Amino acid sequence: MLTNPNPCFSSTGGEWATPWDFFNQQSAKYGPFDLDVCATDDNAKCWDFISPEQDSLKQPWHGLCWMNPPYGRDLGKWLIKAWRETSMPGHARRVVCLLPARTDTRWWHDYVQKYAAKIEFVRGRLKFEGAQNSAPFPSAIVVFENSNIADGARS
Repeated sequence: MLTNPNPCFSSTGGEWATPWDFFNQQSAKYGPFDLDVCATDDNAKCWDFISPEQDSLKQPWHGLCWMNPPYGRDLGKWLIKAWRETSMPGHARRVVCLLPARTDTRWWHDYVQKYAAKIEFVRGRLKFEGAQNSAPFPSAIVVFENSNIADGARS
């Protein structure tokens, strides 16, 4: 289990750092994760991560991936990428996404509802790492999986 090396991370700019206890619960359920696809040195939840400078939307993903993307206008691009990565042989086997539960959005209807293997709504509001208060929005865990994963390997 990883621990937080640097708890100082802001939720400004659409970036909400995953709380460690919540990440560890998801890792126990769906992981252990190989790659954090949306991270910085300060908030990475996996030893292997893709930073904003490396541009995760342009990099191949592998193994079991954790994704807590920036919650801005480009959120739909992250969902498209997660779905595509689990659709390509040799890429991600599973992408577990921590998302705002915005069920009225186009990206929710076009990707989450159509292609997610699992959707779980988080009870209550998460208190993201570095935030003084709980999030002003509900959250959901959305799982995309490679359809070639044996049924016994699915969570």
